[in-house]
Amino acid sequence: MSNLNKFKPNPELDLMFERVVDVPPELIWAAWTTPEKLKPWFCPLPWKTIDCEIDLRPGGIFHTVMQSPEGQTFPIKHEKMGFHEGWGTALDQLVAMIKKM
Repeated sequence: MSNLNKFKPNPELDLMFERVVDVPPELIWAAWTTPEKLKPWFCPLPWKTIDCEIDLRPGGIFHTVMQSPEGQTFPIKHEKMGFHEGWGTALDQLVAMIKKM
């Protein structure tokens, strides 16, 4: 059994969502874990992700700066954000980006 099958999410710490898409899992992983690949798709257009820091180690960081269509910037602490509806839109943008690669 792989370690992934043993994973038990902690609802106070872990965000999980599932959706089947027609792109390879390794490209999804790279798009979620590489700042330069995350920035083009991560927030719903016409907003932009203009900065991103990711540290995948335990206790690491996931921090982005989003920019509104008017040019205002918003540093985002995702753990406090309550980002619900936007995940589906962002995933659609991720799939579209990977299909162009």
